[in-house]
Amino acid sequence: MAFRKSRIGISVRYLIRKSARAVFLPVKKKFHAIRRSLSFTEFIDTAAQDIRKKTEEKFTAQPDVDKDYIPAGRFLVSRKFLSLSLLLLLVCAILMVRWGIPSAQAKFFTKTMEVNSPAMYLYTGKVKLLAPGTSRVIFEGRLDNGRINGRGTLYDYFGKLLYEGNFEMEMYTGSGQTYYPDGSVQYKGTFEQNHYQGNGCLYYESGRLRYEGGFSAGLFDGAGTSYREDGKTEYEGSFAAGEYSGEGKLYRDGSLIYEGGFLKGNYSGEGTLYGHDGTVVCRGEFKDGSLIQGIGTIAEEDGTRYDGGLTDGVLNGYGKKYREDGSLLYEGGFADGLYEGSGMLYGKKGLLYEGQFAAGQYSGEGKLYEDISGILIYEGGFKDNHYDGNGTLYMGENISYEGMFAEGLKNGDGKYYENGSLIYEGGFKDNHYDGNGRLFDGPTGNLIYEGTFFQGKKSGTGALYHPQTNFLVYEGGFRLDFYDGEGKLYGPGGELLYEGSFLLGVKNGKGITYDGPSGTVLEEGIYKNGVFVREESSPEEIQPESREE
Repeated sequence: MAFRKSRIGISVRYLIRKSARAVFLPVKKKFHAIRRSLSFTEFIDTAAQDIRKKTEEKFTAQPDVDKDYIPAGRFLVSRKFLSLSLLLLLVCAILMVRWGIPSAQAKFFTKTMEVNSPAMYLYTGKVKLLAPGTSRVIFEGRLDNGRINGRGTLYDYFGKLLYEGNFEMEMYTGSGQTYYPDGSVQYKGTFEQNHYQGNGCLYYESGRLRYEGGFSAGLFDGAGTSYREDGKTEYEGSFAAGEYSGEGKLYRDGSLIYEGGFLKGNYSGEGTLYGHDGTVVCRGEFKDGSLIQGIGTIAEEDGTRYDGGLTDGVLNGYGKKYREDGSLLYEGGFADGLYEGSGMLYGKKGLLYEGQFAAGQYSGEGKLYEDISGILIYEGGFKDNHYDGNGTLYMGENISYEGMFAEGLKNGDGKYYENGSLIYEGGFKDNHYDGNGRLFDGPTGNLIYEGTFFQGKKSGTGALYHPQTNFLVYEGGFRLDFYDGEGKLYGPGGELLYEGSFLLGVKNGKGITYDGPSGTVLEEGIYKNGVFVREESSPEEIQPESREE
């Protein structure tokens, strides 16, 4: 059963294919015929065969003089050839009138018309465009469908040459050159939409070259060189938007003053600044025209010169400063343009100060010298250019004072010397002995006073000693270097001579005078201005009088 079904299916499919082929075969043949007729190659082949066949017929057929030819002397002229020739001449005439004459006119002849006149509309060819209502030419060149395109020359309304070169849609585009009113060349190079674009040369009115190099949108851009009007080079290097940008060299009066990086016309990046003599002024990293980090030389407004570290264009780091005459003024650290840290300051004859600085002033440990002789004056602490803290003053080769200072004055504990001998040891205030202290005799070194002082004078309680024998001379109260108040006066051998009250160096008030060697009381009572005036009454004598009263 399966075998029968299979045989039937195969037969049906075979019948369908044969029927389809019988139906579509004529269509397919027609399609191929049409395709061959439309084929350019088939068309050429068919035309060639027809021409060959006709030619062979013409050459093999016997001519009919009356029907096909016209006698022309000894020759016969084919009527068809004559007709074809006349037709061809007519076609050529039409083509010449339609395209040939305008084309020749456009190529070999120049038409004159007013600018923006109807004659310009869709006109193609060489033209001279006149200013409206005048005979003055303002453009001479080529129109393309009424638009200025190609080579041409443009004039202003006064007849002065403005531009000659390529145009595109009325705008300078391509190679060309512009002119100054006096007729000298202003720019020569390439343009794009009326702007300098690409490589070109810009000139001064004098005719000297002002710039040569790249342009973009009318501005210096890319590699180029600018010149001063005197012909000297001003800058060579890279430009961007009309400003120095990138690597370049800047000149002044023909001499190189800077080479390195630029940004928006300012020194920026790594660079080197030169002096007029060609020496290196500074080298390092620049920003906004100032050296932000590096080493350089700067001429100050006060005539001094600086060699050393710079940050943001300001003196920073180690450096040297010179006077206008070239002598060394300072050597050491700088910060924000001022002396800072360790340094040495020089006078006109030699070293003036060496030590620490802060904000341009002596601050910290240092040594101060006399300018002419170079002798050491002071060593120790400083603050704001004043002696401050512990320090030592010198007088010649000898110590004059050693101790504490404040605001340049002796303040606090210290020792005062004369000719190398200790004179005073104790407290000071504003350069005066003050508070507890001791005075010494210079030649012997013996103690001559021990007690309190006020504003450089003995004031308060103290003891006075003989400079040679060192015996006690006086002990008690003092005021303004005088005995004052209660005290005791002694003789040369240390014996007691007087005890009692004093007033500015003389006996005044109650007191007792003794005979020195024996110790006998000589006077006892009341003294006035050093004079004994009366004996003092005893309490027993006073009481009865009081009772009687």
